[in-house]
Amino acid sequence: QRLLPQSLIQLLVLDGEQLVLDPVELMQSVQRFLGLPLVDYSQLIRYDQKKGFFCAVGDSGKTRCLGPGKGRRYPAIADADREKLQEYFLPHNLELYQLLKDELMFNIPQWLQKS
Repeated sequence: QRLLPQSLIQLLVLDGEQLVLDPVELMQSVQRFLGLPLVDYSQLIRYDQKKGFFCAVGDSGKTRCLGPGKGRRYPAIADADREKLQEYFLPHNLELYQLLKDELMFNIPQWLQKS
């Protein structure tokens, strides 16, 4: 039994991890969802080896990345803390998973599939 009528579903669920790993595909999915003309983001952003993430491509063809305070890597969370957080959020994540899968028929973000 559906909770929401299909006509009321105007929600796009994005996987933040995909934004980091494949922003071009993510932006194309947003454009398709909104019914916008497709912009070729592969010409506008490129992975920067030095910075370790995607950056804008300038007129010269070189990448222009955000400053040193942006996009930095953070230390890994302790295993015990990660387990505690996963246990705490598990019931909520399962409920979200069911809603996305059964009710809204969305692709499930990878982080949620691991829950």
